[in-house]
Amino acid sequence: MRILYLIDKFPKTSETFISNEINELINLGHDIHVLSKKEKKTKILFFIKQMISDLIKYPIKTIKTINILVNIRREKEFIIENYLKYKIIRNQGFDSIHTPFSFPHHIDNIYFLSKALNIPFSLSFKAIDLYKEIHQQEFKKRRKIIKKSRVILTSSKYNKEHIQKSIINKNIKLIHESIDLNFFKPSNKPKNKNQIISICRFKEKKGLKYLLKALDILNKKNIKYNLTLIGDGPEKQNYEKLIKLLDIPNITFTGTLTSKEIKNYLEKSSIFVLPCIIAKNKDRDILPNVLKEAMAMGLPVITSNICGIQELITNNKSGLLIPPKNPEELAKAIQKLLKNSKLRRKLGKNARKKIQKDFNIKTEVKKLERIFKTK
Repeated sequence: MRILYLIDKFPKTSETFISNEINELINLGHDIHVLSKKEKKTKILFFIKQMISDLIKYPIKTIKTINILVNIRREKEFIIENYLKYKIIRNQGFDSIHTPFSFPHHIDNIYFLSKALNIPFSLSFKAIDLYKEIHQQEFKKRRKIIKKSRVILTSSKYNKEHIQKSIINKNIKLIHESIDLNFFKPSNKPKNKNQIISICRFKEKKGLKYLLKALDILNKKNIKYNLTLIGDGPEKQNYEKLIKLLDIPNITFTGTLTSKEIKNYLEKSSIFVLPCIIAKNKDRDILPNVLKEAMAMGLPVITSNICGIQELITNNKSGLLIPPKNPEELAKAIQKLLKNSKLRRKLGKNARKKIQKDFNIKTEVKKLERIFKTK
């Protein structure tokens, strides 16, 4: 099959699961083309010249294409961007078009390209595109378009229930965001028994300030630990201020790292922590991929008991679940794992088994392949 993927920016460091999905489809023999957004704005004069040229060569087809565009949205930037995208791929014979995120603008863009190319389209909802309050009314305006999609995909039962309740009561297919188990796997490298690691974009929904407060509690109890924070983002300065205010020691910021570098840090660590919360704007994480990567590496994980996390982690079996925004309970969970190597091994072993069973890139992409082949 020739499948067109519509993505804003590709590749993106924080979205390696999309690259993994595309690579696995290619390994299965499919021809995948990624259509991403250009960083520079296209000049109007260039667009006009292109459109006039097309009107001369293909008058009926060009008028029909412009009509489709203006009937979806009349904004100048929308028309220019999508017409020029259409020109790039209009004669390439795609069988299907898919977007791995379904922000409102993705829905408009993919619907236009689907109609202009006369091919079916599919939508996938993740988390950042689904729960923010500013998107909810926009989704309602687009229900007729969403209903026309060949299939709606999502990555968790929690998402599925939300989509059916809040957006459209349509059959939703579940495809997990998954992990390359050949890359993320346990190693025999020695671990630092006191080493805690957390990996994320530094945003409110990650809940890292509660991890810092939990470490302040442990520090006051003279419990030894080291924390490595991998990532960057808008909350970094606030974290640095909190660390300074509470005088919390033994914390290292690494900045954003490659997958290979992240794997090296995971190999040396003993505990992975991500105390997620629901942000003020309703944004939230759904089964975060960094948790899956840590679990695939055989690390015991601690995270918050929210947003359907039980689909990924069973408390005291494949990880520890704690209430959100609760540094006291988080500190207890960390202390429990720091003191109990047997429990760490048990949770890590079961965590790896869970990822192998339900979040394996090879099995999940085969499910996706079957959906794309369905007419």
